[in-house]
Amino acid sequence: MSAPFLASDRAFGLLFAAVLLAVSLWPWLHGGEIRLWALLMAVLLLVVSSWYAACLAPLNRFWLGIGRQLHRITNPLIMGLIFGVLFVPVGLWRRLWRRDPLHIRFDAQVESYWMDRDHQDSSVRTMKQQF
Repeated sequence: MSAPFLASDRAFGLLFAAVLLAVSLWPWLHGGEIRLWALLMAVLLLVVSSWYAACLAPLNRFWLGIGRQLHRITNPLIMGLIFGVLFVPVGLWRRLWRRDPLHIRFDAQVESYWMDRDHQDSSVRTMKQQF
């Protein structure tokens, strides 16, 4: 198992400073007042990220841990939803209409499923210089 991905502490601080800056200025863009608490936190994170980013390492690890836990929950849910909404109906529809595009349905009367190919096929010539 490989080591977990860790974003740089500086990038973590700068990203959160940008998010807090957006939070602080959002009401101002719509005619409200600037949120000073978010602006002060953004400036603080900007300064800390610029001069002493190593002190943000515990927060960075904590944030990435939250992301890993969310991934463990949401990934199976989303993949299960995609499978249930997309693949199951298509498979049921194909079975209902007896579609077999790969010709894999069992036939007891067939001696072999081997398909003879014509040796003069143009695909044989194209395999000589693949790259």
